[in-house]
Amino acid sequence: MSDTNFSLLSQEEIDTLISFLVDKSSSVVESEVLNQDSIDKLIVLMKNINRGIPGNKVAMQSVRAVSSVVENPRAWTLKFEEDPQTKYICIYATDGSKKEYITPRGYACTCFVDDGGEWGYCVSPIQFVEIAQNYNLKFEKETYEQICKHYADKNYGDVSYDVDDYFLASSKNLLQCLK
Repeated sequence: MSDTNFSLLSQEEIDTLISFLVDKSSSVVESEVLNQDSIDKLIVLMKNINRGIPGNKVAMQSVRAVSSVVENPRAWTLKFEEDPQTKYICIYATDGSKKEYITPRGYACTCFVDDGGEWGYCVSPIQFVEIAQNYNLKFEKETYEQICKHYADKNYGDVSYDVDDYFLASSKNLLQCLK
């Protein structure tokens, strides 16, 4: 590392922290874990953590709660489409006139986020059902069949491949999500 001092804590504060950890922990804290080099690496990590994915700050300004967008869940349907350029799938909720895309980051917090996030080449059928459940959305039987075929095609190279039950939704969960 350079000669720049990245220390956020004085040696006295570090000693106090180590004493606290030793007192509160049943295991012994190894001194090599909390050396100055480790602390410097942690500080660099903390400085860079907000950089994250490009567009992250813009995306966080465009977070919308599901309830502010989907006023009547019965009128909305969960669907997916394949991006013609990337061949990645895009999952979205629609009421027929509007589309609200659901990205992985949006799914993680059950909201709509315009972050340009992508799901990749496919999503397992069970994941698709979990998305529907999290957003309190329904989908057509044909949509579920399409997601199963898409998953089989991308993972096994054959749309007629019989996808293992492990990747399929349970009957109970599937019935709860079907329109």
